[in-house]
Amino acid sequence: MMLRKALLFFLLLPLLSEAQENCSNGLDDDGDGLIDRNDSLDCPCVPHLSLWNPPMVNPGFEEHTACPVTYSDMNLAVGWSQATYATSDLMDQCGWFPAWVPLPLPDGGNACAGGYVSNGYEEFIGTWLLDTLKAGVTYTLGFHMAGFNADSYFLIDTDAIDFADLEVTLYGAWDHQFMALNFGCPLSYGFHVLGTANHHPDGLWSPVQITFTPLQDVNTLMIGGPCVVDPTYPSSTSDHMPYFLYDAFTMYLGDTSAVPVTMTGNLCTNDLELIAPENPGMQWYLNGGAVVGATQPILAVSSLGLGAGLYEVMVQADSSCLSTAQTIEAPVYPEANIVVGVNTLTCTSPGTYQWYLNGTPIPGAIDSSYTMVEAGEYSVLVTNPEGCSTLSAPYDIALPIAEKDHGGVICSHSSGTDLVALIGMHQPFEFRLLDLAGKQLLQGKGTSHYFSFDLGGFPDGMYIIMLEDRAFRLMR
Repeated sequence: MMLRKALLFFLLLPLLSEAQENCSNGLDDDGDGLIDRNDSLDCPCVPHLSLWNPPMVNPGFEEHTACPVTYSDMNLAVGWSQATYATSDLMDQCGWFPAWVPLPLPDGGNACAGGYVSNGYEEFIGTWLLDTLKAGVTYTLGFHMAGFNADSYFLIDTDAIDFADLEVTLYGAWDHQFMALNFGCPLSYGFHVLGTANHHPDGLWSPVQITFTPLQDVNTLMIGGPCVVDPTYPSSTSDHMPYFLYDAFTMYLGDTSAVPVTMTGNLCTNDLELIAPENPGMQWYLNGGAVVGATQPILAVSSLGLGAGLYEVMVQADSSCLSTAQTIEAPVYPEANIVVGVNTLTCTSPGTYQWYLNGTPIPGAIDSSYTMVEAGEYSVLVTNPEGCSTLSAPYDIALPIAEKDHGGVICSHSSGTDLVALIGMHQPFEFRLLDLAGKQLLQGKGTSHYFSFDLGGFPDGMYIIMLEDRAFRLMR
């Protein structure tokens, strides 16, 4: 009996291992490590437009003249070139393949390509096309990318990503431009910008689409970073530099980004929504995984508790589809630091303001500075133009301030004069004059029932007079 059960299990095993990927449940149904739209083989988005057999040789880098043995072997990929003197890289599991490359690869193969983008040094990949891209015709190039902060020579390890999104740029040349004879910006040696797209580097594969209409016939393509690199990108002398992987190229005739997506609200104000026109077969995705049940025109991002990432809406109809991606950046919150003056508090962070005293908003206190009139815990709420708010730590004016009449001792100061009198002291005493930051401005001794001193050398503002067992506040 046990033998029959085991035989039945092994007979069913091929069927179990071939489970079909459900592209709208947020799960890895077929066990290949790729979920939903990230599984580009099982969950393709074939547009209403014609999928053109890629006019480039070897769109997944699987064909090579030899297995790469180290970095800088891009020219081993059939139909591809390192494009400039800067040596981009072919990675293939038959040979050199860094351990940090995320698997599985988008096309399910064994190879991908990559190159650095930094200030002062950029690597590109290039290909000679089999078919000419005609002037005036709209095309869409689709592919997958993954961004890292890789060590700047051997590509052995990666570090935390601390640079901005990449404006990945597609360049084209009007003839079979000979590549690999230049450094720097491709615009300086016969190439033109065909189109750009935004890529958010997070160490994971994500789809990229660039839609373009060439002004003249194009026979050569080059892909990489922009000619002017974002200033947050390090220089080529850094020990780690931004590094980007490429794989799974496809080409469509026409514009596949035909589903307009609009955004209202933002993450900071907890009211972000993405809106697309109502279409049949809608499904929203976040970072390639389906947002389960999100099949309506409005995706209530904040209400669903979703955050930053790459959002995509896919519209199915008659065995074809359109998709549009929208990157939502993580919110940037302002700083909220308080600088203390003689009697004022000032916030130097840009934005709008609301000052608080003891946790309660002060009516009308909406400027960057506030003049204090009483003791307590002060704080300020700063809101930047994106709607993100930060409440400062409270600044405690914690000196034991008393009213002018305190235990039979009177502090007399008439508005508009510089003379301050302490009346009612019955023994020799010491006093100190402080500003609201606690800085000592004056120190002295008194011996009589009536003692006075002059404030003439101090600016207008609030001050604290400290005696041994009591304190007074006064406004000059």
